[in-house]
Amino acid sequence: MASKKRYWRSVEELKDNSLTEKLSQNEFAEQLPIDNFLSKAEQLESSSTSRRDFLKFLGFSTAAATLAACEAPIVKSVPYVVKPAEITPGIPTYYASTMYDGYDYASVIVKTREGRPIKIEANKNDALFGQTNARVQASVLSLYDSNRIKNPKLNGADSTWEAVDKVVIKQLASLGSKKGVVITPSMPSPTTKQLIANFQSKYPTIEHVVFDAVDFSPALDAAQESFGQRVLPQVDLSATELVVGFNADFLEDWNGTSLEKGYAKAKNPGANMIQHIQVESNLSITGANADIRFPFKPSETYKILADVYQAVSGGSASTEAGKSIAQAIKSKGAKAVVLADGNKEAHVLANAINAAIGSTAITGKAILLKESNQNRFKQFLNDASAGNVGLLMIFDSNPVEHSSYGANFKEILKKIPVSVAMSDQNHETARSVNVVAPTPH
Repeated sequence: MASKKRYWRSVEELKDNSLTEKLSQNEFAEQLPIDNFLSKAEQLESSSTSRRDFLKFLGFSTAAATLAACEAPIVKSVPYVVKPAEITPGIPTYYASTMYDGYDYASVIVKTREGRPIKIEANKNDALFGQTNARVQASVLSLYDSNRIKNPKLNGADSTWEAVDKVVIKQLASLGSKKGVVITPSMPSPTTKQLIANFQSKYPTIEHVVFDAVDFSPALDAAQESFGQRVLPQVDLSATELVVGFNADFLEDWNGTSLEKGYAKAKNPGANMIQHIQVESNLSITGANADIRFPFKPSETYKILADVYQAVSGGSASTEAGKSIAQAIKSKGAKAVVLADGNKEAHVLANAINAAIGSTAITGKAILLKESNQNRFKQFLNDASAGNVGLLMIFDSNPVEHSSYGANFKEILKKIPVSVAMSDQNHETARSVNVVAPTPH
């Protein structure tokens, strides 16, 4: 029995049933310029060489159309006047570097040909950050992005560095009682931090606010409460026999690093092979690899975490899942570790459980890659909304798009006399400011 169902390939075709027929009639919108060569058809017919002339004109028109369609851009090559000793054309060279984009961090080896980076590999000599993921591998492609900002802009129009510097310096000198704010993502570079400190020493009213697209403020605030330092603890799973995750997707990205290397090492079959229990609300990559997985609502997940803490610290759990997990943790003792994600309280409870059992997975070292501070970012929004910010400089960040306060942030930008976006992409924030200063890759 034939089906009477109809399918549309686009919304436009659904709205206009005759669209397909119109497009089929105009499949070749631009006609080949054959008529220009065959306009004197009568003379060609009466000529004794009409067939030869016809083939000649037809061949010329086809060749002209083909060449026009296949025209390639001209690439000018400049030969070496003095060739660098380390470069041999056709043979790749390699150099060690670091890749950091505000989220991913990796120690890498870059493959280049005649000075052009073409491939990124992990630097295996780095014990902690010598591994890459898909985003790090693909980061080399953005070097050749033709849509990168090429010139400074003032009020949306192309400008010069001299004009941009003049506007910013003039505003810095006339801040008066208003403050200037510099927004950056987490910056683990001591040199960059020193540059910001030098800038603040010259202009004391400048404040530095850290904003990350993926906010680590709950974990950092919990670390401040648990350890007295606003840093993320380093976790090593290579010698762990039990890991319990509460909404913690630690095999994807964790604390700015990745734990799958140590996890894979601990997963080797044997008497001490790691056991993985995952309690989560949504199925994650980590949960899919768990030996035992408990799917619960977010509220129930954190209730079980609190139950486990009560049982480990000398009390008793009120849920069956909490009792079984606490028993497993007690049996492994220091060889167990609990990882949690979500709000500050979840991180504090996980830190307390690990401290109670003396977990050896917590190395005692700190990871300094993340510095998100949501409280300071909210304070900046309040100050700017009240008209107390005279200059805003945003480096390598897109809060209009990535902040939960993005719509409010865009309106607040209108109250700031001079706003500068230092970026290589013409993103939502760059299109909302007065000044755009392109940054190198």
